[in-house]
Amino acid sequence: MHNKTVKLLITCPTTSDVIALEKYCHQYNVPGRIIPTPRKYSSGCGYAWYTDLEYKEIILQLMNKHQIDYDDIYEHIE
Repeated sequence: MHNKTVKLLITCPTTSDVIALEKYCHQYNVPGRIIPTPRKYSSGCGYAWYTDLEYKEIILQLMNKHQIDYDDIYEHIE
């Protein structure tokens, strides 16, 4: 039986926002990557930041500090 994991998926209105999020996450050693937004989610630019759920609060603080806009935050089950 396959155990399901919950990941964090953050969609942004522009590609620039996703790239900025990637930049600051890497700068603060928060792992993750940019992925095409899965079809079941909505995204203005078509890309999303994908990481472990445990980094949600840190990422929210980074987005606030660096004024990065986002569309939505999902808990993605895989």
